[in-house]
Amino acid sequence: MSPRPQTRERRVVEMKMREPRGPGRAALPAVFALCMVLGACGTERKPVVDPTDDCPDPSSCVALVKISPATSRVRAGETIRLSAEALSTAGDPITGRPVVWSSKTTPIATVDDEGNVRGVVPGLSRITATVDGIQGIAQVTVLQMAEVRVEIEGSRTIDLEVGQSIQLTARAVDEDGRVLDDIAIEWESNHPEAVEVNETGRIVAIAVGSATVRAVFGEASASISVRVIPLGAESIRIGGAPESLAIGEEVRLVATVTDAQGRTIPDADVSWAVTPDERATISDDGVLVGRRSGRVQVRASRGTVSDSVDVDVIGRGVSIAIDGDSPVELEIGQSIQLRAAVLDMNGDEVPGRAFVWESNDNGVAEVVSGGFVRAVGGGKARIIALSGDLRSSVEIRVRVPKFVELSVGNRIACGVASDGRAFCWGAVPDRQESIIRPMALLPEHSVSGLSVSAINSARFMGTICGMSSGSPFCLGSNWNGQVGNGTWTDALEPYLFDLELVSFAVGPEHSCGIHADGRGFCWGSNWSGQLGVGSIPPNYLLDPVEVSGGIRFSQIRASDASGGAAATCGVSISGVGYCWGQGALGHGTTESSAVPVEVAGGLRFRKIEIAPGAAPRWPPVGHACGLVLNGDVYCWGWNDQGQLGNGSFEPSPVPVLIAGDDSFLDVKVSFVPDFLIKVAATCGLRADGVVLCWGDNRYSQLGFPGCTASPNDPECVEYHSTPTPIQTEERFVQIGMGGAYSCGLTAEGVALCWGRFFEGSAETLTVPSPIPGHEGWLER
Repeated sequence: MSPRPQTRERRVVEMKMREPRGPGRAALPAVFALCMVLGACGTERKPVVDPTDDCPDPSSCVALVKISPATSRVRAGETIRLSAEALSTAGDPITGRPVVWSSKTTPIATVDDEGNVRGVVPGLSRITATVDGIQGIAQVTVLQMAEVRVEIEGSRTIDLEVGQSIQLTARAVDEDGRVLDDIAIEWESNHPEAVEVNETGRIVAIAVGSATVRAVFGEASASISVRVIPLGAESIRIGGAPESLAIGEEVRLVATVTDAQGRTIPDADVSWAVTPDERATISDDGVLVGRRSGRVQVRASRGTVSDSVDVDVIGRGVSIAIDGDSPVELEIGQSIQLRAAVLDMNGDEVPGRAFVWESNDNGVAEVVSGGFVRAVGGGKARIIALSGDLRSSVEIRVRVPKFVELSVGNRIACGVASDGRAFCWGAVPDRQESIIRPMALLPEHSVSGLSVSAINSARFMGTICGMSSGSPFCLGSNWNGQVGNGTWTDALEPYLFDLELVSFAVGPEHSCGIHADGRGFCWGSNWSGQLGVGSIPPNYLLDPVEVSGGIRFSQIRASDASGGAAATCGVSISGVGYCWGQGALGHGTTESSAVPVEVAGGLRFRKIEIAPGAAPRWPPVGHACGLVLNGDVYCWGWNDQGQLGNGSFEPSPVPVLIAGDDSFLDVKVSFVPDFLIKVAATCGLRADGVVLCWGDNRYSQLGFPGCTASPNDPECVEYHSTPTPIQTEERFVQIGMGGAYSCGLTAEGVALCWGRFFEGSAETLTVPSPIPGHEGWLER
C-alpha cells in the first residue's frame, strides 16, 4: 500500500449514508442524523465538510457541535444562556476545546463569549457555536417586552403630622410577576406645598392638607394619598385589652386619642405594634390575635404620644417534651435528673404543669422522685412522664462496664470489671428473687477470681467465692455448708477465711480452694465423698478440711449441679489429674472414691472440668473433660448425648480424645439435673477464639438453634457427638457454662451468652447474644 499523502484537498460530502472506511467511520452518519433530530445543526440542508478526512484519530476530532437548547425564547431586554457540546464521530463528548459564539442576526439578539444571549428586538435569531471549525446552530425567538406595572408597598392612604416624614418603596413588575432590577423609578407629588417627595421616595409633611404621591416608570405608575394633619395629640389610652388571650383567639382593641384640653380627637389614626411579634399580631385597626405562648406588649402610638398594655398569650398543652437526648446512657449506680415540659401546638412551654414519673422496668432504672432516675441493672427501660392526659417517655440504656473476668455456674453468672467491681445475674445473693439483668454486687469491694454456683432450686440464692483485695472470701447460700464459715447460716456479707486460699471452685453443695502452698481444701456436703477427706461420714464439714494425699494442686474444680452425684477433680502442679467423689473419676471404673484417684492414661493436664451424674442413670456417672498441655481435649464418663465429643455415644471410664484436630485454650462442661430430663454438654475455646460445643442442644446451649418443640417433649432430641462451632462471628478469650446456659467473653470485654438460664425468664437464646447492658458496646 502506498503512503498516504501528507496534504490533500478537503472534500465536501452530502449528508447521506455512506460505507465506513476505517474505525469509527460507521458512526458518522448516525451522529449527523442525531444532529438533525435534535435541531442543533440548523434548519437548512447543505453540504457539510467531513470532519475526519484529515484526522488521524477520529475519537479526538470534532464531528458535531450540539447547542442546548436548540430552540428557545427570550423577551427583549432579557438574557438566557446556551451551552455547546462537541461530539466525536462515535458520539462521545470532547472537552477542552474553545467555543466561538456568534449571532447571525445581531439586530435581533446578541451573544457573548459565554453563550449568554440577550434579546434586543422581536424576531427570529440564529446563534452559532463553532469548535475546531465545526459549527452548531440554535434558533432564538425574541418576544415583545412584557407589560410593566408599578407597585408601592404599604397602605394606599397615609396620615402624617406636620413635620413627619416616611420612606416609600416602589418596584416595577412585569406581567409574569417578576420584579425588574436596575431600573429607575421617578417620584412626584401633585401638591408639593403640602407634601414633598425626593428622588428616593422619602415624603415630608410640610403643611396641613393632602396630596397624591406617584411612582412612575415609563408609561406605568402607582400612587398613594397622603393627608397632613395638625399636631395636637396629648395622650392615648388603650381599651378592651384582656389579661390573657388564647392562641388563635382575637380581640379588637380601641385607642382613644385626646388633645391638650382632654378632648377626644374623633377618627384619629394611630399606629399599632406588638412585641415580640412572633407571639401575637395586630392589624391596622387594632385586632389582636394570639400566635405563640408568652407575654406580649401592645403599643398604640400617634406621633410622639403612645400607650401600652401587657397581654399573656396562653397555649393549650398538646404534648410533653423530656429534656436531653434519647436514649439516655447510664452505668449501673449512676443517676440523672430528668425534666419535662408540656408544650402547646407551637412547641412552646405551657407553664405551671405538674408531672408524675414512672419506669416500665424498675430492674433496669427506677424513679426515686420527681424525675430523679437511678440506674439499677443492665438493659433498657423507658421512663414515662405523665401530666393530665398527656404522656411521653425517654429510653434509658443502662450499660454494664466491660469485663476482664467471667464466671458462669448453675443458675448464676458474674463478670468483673477492670476496676474490680462485680456484676452478677441469676440467683444473686441477698436478692429475694432471681434477676436476668446484671446488677452491682459488693460495690465497696474490689474482687477477682470469682467462682459461682447455686442449688438447682429457685428457693435458694447462689454462692460466690473469690478474692477481695487479696483476701479470700465466700458469700451467699450456705444450705450445705458450702460457704465454709463453720455454720449453716447464709452469709449476706463476705466471710473472710483465715486460710491463705488463692483460688476457689464453688459447687451448689460443696466448695474447694487451693492454698498458697498448693494444698487443696474442701468443705460442705460429703455425701458422695466429694470433699476427698478419706471417708464417709462425715456427711458435712462446715470448715475447710485439707484434701487427703498431700497433693499440691494448680487447679481444682467442684461439680456444678445439685440433686445427683457430686465429685471433684484437680490437677497437680506436675500436671497429673485426680478426681474423687462419685461420678466420672476417669480411673477405669464407675466406683466412687473418698480420696483422690489418678486419672488413667498418664496424661498431663492444664485443667479438668467435671459434671455430676443423676438418676435414672445408674451408676450416676456424669462426665468430665480435661485440657492437656498440648491443647488436646480428652473426655470420659457417660456419653448418651454425645457429651464426650469423640463421634460416638458409647461411655468411657477412661479419657478418650475428642474428634478433630483442634487445639484448645479452655474447656467447660455442664449438666442439667432436671426431674424429667438430663442435659449434658461440653464447650471448648479454640486458640483462635472460636468456640466449639458438643452434646445435647435441646436448649440451644451449644450456641446454635436447637429443638423448636418443648424440651420436655420426648421427640425434642438433638445430640451432637463431635465439636461444632457456635453460630457467631465473635471471637472469645474466656468461656463459661452452667446448667443449660453458656457464655463467652470477647477480647474487648463484651459478654455474650446462649442457651436457657432458667432464672427469671423462660426465654431461650438460640445464638450468642450480648447480656443486658452490653448491647451498646457491640454497637460502638
